[in-house]
Amino acid sequence: MAAVGSLLLLSDAGASQIENAEGAMSDQVSIALREASRSVAPLKSLADVDLHLKDAPATPLLALSEDQRRRFVKSLVFTDKGLASYSWLSLTELSIVDRYRILALFGAQNDLTKLPHMPVKSEAEESMIFLASLQDELPMTQRNSVCWVREPNVVRCEYEYGANCDPNACRPR
Repeated sequence: MAAVGSLLLLSDAGASQIENAEGAMSDQVSIALREASRSVAPLKSLADVDLHLKDAPATPLLALSEDQRRRFVKSLVFTDKGLASYSWLSLTELSIVDRYRILALFGAQNDLTKLPHMPVKSEAEESMIFLASLQDELPMTQRNSVCWVREPNVVRCEYEYGANCDPNACRPR
């Protein structure tokens, strides 16, 4: 395996470690993709979001109307592990690219396939959907669930239409 810039090249042996007998992406690789996305996400708390909205004149969040942006930001739930849940209702009218850019701010771009479907309009959008779909088999994000933090030791995903909850981030410290 060799890295070229940000492109990872796999030998035949490395590629066989990624795929199991059925040719599906291994759970380890899917989890690694998700963790890598979250670890480099620029926004990991509401304080980060507030600062970003004040200091980033070209933020992807501007693809949302002011009202949609306010509702989306209000829906964000963070834990010490980063974004735990959010409402996707404000994102439904956006293009796949805009959805991806917004979710990438939080390292949640792999949730793209958990949102209502949109027609794919470009090869770039097709690639975004493909990368997000690699993780569809894992019980990572729970659709129509929100992270409820009731006490330091009472944290869990609960039903709420229009929200996505990450059970790996939505748990007690």
